[in-house]
Amino acid sequence: MVIAYLDLCCIRRLTDDQSQARIRAEAEAVEMILAGVQGGAIALVASEALIDEMRRDPNLPRRVAGEAILALATTNLPIDGAIAGRAREFG
Repeated sequence: MVIAYLDLCCIRRLTDDQSQARIRAEAEAVEMILAGVQGGAIALVASEALIDEMRRDPNLPRRVAGEAILALATTNLPIDGAIAGRAREFG
């Protein structure tokens, strides 16, 4: 089974303005991944950080759509001390 982690930019791509060819192509790629998730060929992984970032989106329709996608995740990666420390290195 393939495992996929979609960052917030990927998830939001589905609700972005689709008038640009590049954005539409990226949205179609995300749709194909999600079809694989729903078909059982791909396992979607989320993380506490991603869920938290999604919850802070002030755009309610986009947040609800994103939360629906994250609900498909079979695994939710917690934030532990090592991950938090690594994030501070990049912060």
